[in-house]
Order: sequence, then structure tokens, then C-alpha cells
Amino acid sequence: MHHEKIVRSNRDSKGGLMMRSKLTPDSPHVSLLIHTGSGVTMYSRATTGGPTTKKVSYIKATFAK
Repeated sequence: MHHEKIVRSNRDSKGGLMMRSKLTPDSPHVSLLIHTGSGVTMYSRATTGGPTTKKVSYIKATFAK
């Protein structure tokens, strides 16, 4: 995956990849997102309706202005 450009329009801007087992809101998933405020973060839910966990990396990204 290659992000050509993420514009830092606000601190919560993000882009990335999400994979879900189904299209329902509570389905198991894993997401790898690049946040303009905090860098790379992984989110995952192992079971249907379960909690989403967050793992923050210390990789920082540079962004277009």
C-alpha cells in the first residue's frame, strides 16, 4: 500500500487500510491507519461485538501541508 498524500486538515485526519470479516458495524476487523497527529496506529477486534484494541507505533509520518 502506498499513500501518495494525506493532507493535514486537522489533528484527527487519517488514512489507511481496513479489513473486515463482514460489512456489519460490529464485525471482527483489523485496521492500519496513518494519523496526522500521532503517526501509525493499528486497531483490531477479534470477535463479533467485542472491544476494539489500539496499538500505537512510534513511527512518525510526514505530511503534505
